[in-house]
Amino acid sequence: MKKKRNKMLAVLITLFLIMGTVACTGTGKQDKQEDAVKENTETSLNEPGEYPIVRDPVEMRMFLSSSPLIEDFATNDFTAYMEKLTGIKWKFEVAPEDSLDEKMNLTLQSGDYPDVFWRCTPDFAKYGSKEGIIIPLDDLINEENMPNYMHLVTKYPQYLDMTREADGKIYSLCSVNECFHCTYARKMWVNTELMDKIGAEMPGTTDEFYEVCKKYLDYDPEGIVLTGCDDTGWHGSVYKWIMGSFLLVSDGKVDEVLSPEGKVVSAAVDDRYKEALKYLKSLYDLGAIDEAAFSQKADDMKSLINREPSNVLFFPQGASVSVIDPTANKPLFDQYIVLEPLQGPEGISVTPNYKYSGGQSGMFCITDKCKNPEAALRWADWFYGLSENDRLNLPGIMSCFGFNDGEYELNPEGWLGLNGKPAVVRVAEDFVWSSDPQNHDWQDNVLTANLADCRNSEAMFKEEDYEGLKLHDNSEKLLYDETAGKQVPHGQDPEKDGDILPELKLTADESSQIGTMVVEVQKLIEENTAMFITGQKDIESEWDNYKKDLDKAGLQTVLEVYNTAYQRQK
Repeated sequence: MKKKRNKMLAVLITLFLIMGTVACTGTGKQDKQEDAVKENTETSLNEPGEYPIVRDPVEMRMFLSSSPLIEDFATNDFTAYMEKLTGIKWKFEVAPEDSLDEKMNLTLQSGDYPDVFWRCTPDFAKYGSKEGIIIPLDDLINEENMPNYMHLVTKYPQYLDMTREADGKIYSLCSVNECFHCTYARKMWVNTELMDKIGAEMPGTTDEFYEVCKKYLDYDPEGIVLTGCDDTGWHGSVYKWIMGSFLLVSDGKVDEVLSPEGKVVSAAVDDRYKEALKYLKSLYDLGAIDEAAFSQKADDMKSLINREPSNVLFFPQGASVSVIDPTANKPLFDQYIVLEPLQGPEGISVTPNYKYSGGQSGMFCITDKCKNPEAALRWADWFYGLSENDRLNLPGIMSCFGFNDGEYELNPEGWLGLNGKPAVVRVAEDFVWSSDPQNHDWQDNVLTANLADCRNSEAMFKEEDYEGLKLHDNSEKLLYDETAGKQVPHGQDPEKDGDILPELKLTADESSQIGTMVVEVQKLIEENTAMFITGQKDIESEWDNYKKDLDKAGLQTVLEVYNTAYQRQK
């Protein structure tokens, strides 16, 4: 009966498309999308949930980024596993990681583009809504094609909402990774051994922080009080953490935040930003801010902190493990803990709660070249499988680490997760994250439904060891405990501090209108912020000119477009 209904449905769809062609000529974009639907009805699929996905083997093309941890996607063991499971063979078009966007755009503009784009995000306003190269998925995301994904986005609708573009349509799938410490990733790390040597208590205010800096320089005039790096680091800005003692600042290109009144504004022209700059200049004048902090790369900062003897008192970074290897340099790793956000002159002490960081849109999209969009979606749906009351994303474990017997263990006896509760899964020690190229699995180059409960349910500790754990015995637990105790209490109050914005989805015209403006405004903010802090520009006499220059560069136009986009999607 079901097959008959499917045939009847195919006939009805075909008649509908023919009638639409007679009724109107349509645009090229509509023709492309209608052709994709026609081809879709011809796909030879097995029943939903049945593997292999297709009755006869299918080959498709996939565009994706290279990975330093994967030798060759084409010969990778996990690739072969998925081909055998699904019946779908991929021909990979791998672009260099450092020129991914450029290669992706050239591919799309060439006309010879693949069936799908994997974990790279085309301009959906241009290539989807306007040109129809990327097809909308609204009618294809359903219980038949994507039961796992439907379960995820039905229970957690914010992850479906974040994939909806400015025209209201969905052109991509999201990947979910609810990392607790990443939600409060703007952290400052302090060396406790150096603090003990100078006999200082942990500072709680900006005044106390200044005094600690002064005391350390008295102790070691050649010491590095506070360093940082450019945007190659993960929250490595030398000044943004300190600005939380004055106001909420974002990581947006024009420092855009949502005001308590619900309007998109730029923190970079707020008078409290000016006060923060004056305080930062006082630290610079003291000699507390490393000269290289405004321009050095993350690797340079890492080398500075790890040199012997280590003399860096404070450094900003989302995770100390990104800078100090706890295996190779455990003594130094153990010396650093998170410094709680400081209270400023007006009693402000705020650190961003990146509430939208758990999901990322644009992770899988399909082009009008794809003859089997349903099959492609069913292949992607495998990655979103949840079990154990949504505490286990087993496909995520299998694709990242291992998919054979012995490479992972379910409900391991005597093991606890990050939250101290019985673990649901344990990955064998030989199949954890790799630091060298390998060809067994896809590491983190996958789609996931890694909910917070899933992360907390992965085996971390033996039950008998848990009670005696020290803070630095496990880097994940260090981040979890330090975030819970020191970061969460300072997350923004939207009614008082304002808020962090979701990803704003612009139309093609909006992107074209403000594209150059955003680049110029961002450059002005970054350059002037550094010059104000280092004294190359006088804050008092040049502040008004700085704001005028931003307006001339188009800041107000940018904010108007952002406000329009926010109102459209909220």
